[in-house]
Amino acid sequence: MESKQKIYECAKILFFEKGYKSVTKKQVAELSGCNQGLINYYFKELSNIASLINAERYSIISGYVKDYVTAKENPFLFSNTIDYYNHLIDSNYETAARFETEAFEEFIFGHAAYDYAFRDDILAQMGYQKPEMSDMGINKDYELISSLRMGLRGSYLSKVASGINIPFEDYMFFNAKMTSCALNMNMNEEEIRSKLEQSKKLAERIWEEHPRLHNPADFLYHKGILKGEPVLDLLNSVTFD
Repeated sequence: MESKQKIYECAKILFFEKGYKSVTKKQVAELSGCNQGLINYYFKELSNIASLINAERYSIISGYVKDYVTAKENPFLFSNTIDYYNHLIDSNYETAARFETEAFEEFIFGHAAYDYAFRDDILAQMGYQKPEMSDMGINKDYELISSLRMGLRGSYLSKVASGINIPFEDYMFFNAKMTSCALNMNMNEEEIRSKLEQSKKLAERIWEEHPRLHNPADFLYHKGILKGEPVLDLLNSVTFD
């Protein structure tokens, strides 16, 4: 394993075992056997590694969801199924929820890794295809909807972590309503709730049919069960300023 991936994998383990905020570059260097200079060279900051972990998690989960529905076929169902599936993981594995919450509190997921993992799916949800990505109007729409969704997610996780009781279903409804408006879908409340129920049931079906996709300690730490090695392309494609 090359040093770049060794640093990445060791940081990932530490983030989930200790929590994102408790991990230092020194700890990553000691566990990986690589010096801090290499960490700075490849990633600059640990927050960049955290953004890559979130992108890898999305790539893995969305890869399984695409066996049931794609962003192009049914953008609303696709997007919300992934959100529900992530909620199932965080509800069952405290370490996963802690990592996501602590990382989102710093809003670190607005990095190049986010665009690499999410961009094509979001564009498909907006009705656009890859060749159109150079269009300035499309890019503006993409930046707007991605910022809205990530901002809402971060705010929700932060408030829940601080003890404010916001039911996940309420968050999902508001997120879906916002997405519906942003994508000019103009659905009423009944339609939104019906589609959310479909997404929830599909997420539960995937959860039942893929038990190895439950615990991040399995599908994020151990590569043998994955469909290919998505992290290698991710690590080699994303650069940090």
